[in-house]
Order: sequence, then C-alpha cells, then structure tokens
Amino acid sequence: MPAQPTISVVIPVYAVGEYLGACLDSILGQAPDGLEVIAVDDASPDGSGRILDARAKEDPRLRVLHLTDNAGPGNARNVGLAEAAGEYVWFVDGDDLLADGALAAVAARLGQDRPDVLLIDYEDLYPDGRSGPSPGAALLGGAPAGVFTLAQQPQLIQLTMTSWSKVIRRGFLADLCMPFAEGIHEDVPVSCAVLLGAERISALARVCYRYRRARPGAFM
Repeated sequence: MPAQPTISVVIPVYAVGEYLGACLDSILGQAPDGLEVIAVDDASPDGSGRILDARAKEDPRLRVLHLTDNAGPGNARNVGLAEAAGEYVWFVDGDDLLADGALAAVAARLGQDRPDVLLIDYEDLYPDGRSGPSPGAALLGGAPAGVFTLAQQPQLIQLTMTSWSKVIRRGFLADLCMPFAEGIHEDVPVSCAVLLGAERISALARVCYRYRRARPGAFM
C-alpha cells in the first residue's frame, strides 16, 4: 500500500486556462514523489479541463475531478478535500503560483512542529509584472518558534483570511465540520474557525505563495 502523502494540494479551477500551466509547473516542478495534487474542474468554459487532463496523463501525481455544474470555488474545495488522502491539505488557486522551494520548506516545518495549521507568507503579483510583500510579513516574522495558540498570539488574527495562506491538518479540518460556503470570501469563516480551534499553530516567515492580485476576470 502506498504511503500516505504528507500534503494534498487541492486546486479549484475555473476559467484560468491562461495561468493554469504555470500554476501546475510551480507545484509539480518542485513536488517530491508521493505528493498528491487534486485539481477540481468547476465546469470551466475555457478549456481548463482539457489542460488538466493532458497534464494528468503525463504526471500520475495529478488527479483531475470534473464537475458538471459550476458551483464556485468553495464547493470545488469541498469536493477536492473529500477526495484528499494527505495528512495536510493546501488549497492553491489555479491562477496563482507556489514559490520555488515552498513545498520542501513547508514539509520540513510540518515534520518539525506537527501543527494543526501552518501559516505561510506570500507575495503579491501585479498585472504589470511588479511584485510586493504581503501586509502580514512583519507579523509572521515576529511569531515565536514552535507552536502556539491564537490566544497566545492574538495579533495574528490580522493576517489574511485566505485558505491558500494556510496548510491545514486534514483530520483537524474535518473535525471542525466547517465546509466552504458559496459566494465570495467563502474561506473567511473556515480560516476563522481554523485559527480559533487550533491547539497547535506554527508560522513560517518565508514566501511560499505568489498571489495574482487584480487579475482581469478573477472571481473576486
């Protein structure tokens, strides 16, 4: 029986064909054997599903799920999470990127701290090619080593409430019974529940994610 993956990367995909190849490259290009990547095609109208299928034929680490009706990123995340087998889950949007070396750095910290949730830093990517630091970089940099609770570090509630900025222990997330909802900002309630419920939070003050801000046609 294959060993349980440490991380399941779940990617909700809708109308991001222009960016999807780069997203997959940024994950699979640095992914170790045993990593699980689950992409959920949310009835995308732009050929994203075909891009995913072609890539899955080349790389067995990628599994593709196709939905017949578009129901939004929250539902796509729920579907991917239900299929995930990794000890931890990382939700990555299909138009964003993982930074070089991010998976190795995240896996190392997960093995060291065994957190319920690992908070990671990111950088913004702008349409004109510029990049910039996250607003919470200093907060993450000031977090203590090891694990802690939100009550011990309440200032961290000011960090972004996005799901992609957190790597979450899958069993812990399932026990919260807090699925992603419909509509925009669907990851805010889940992020709040994760931070409030976690007995072991860890912070990695390293840029692990590259977020495309103000992308034309984005869900936001």
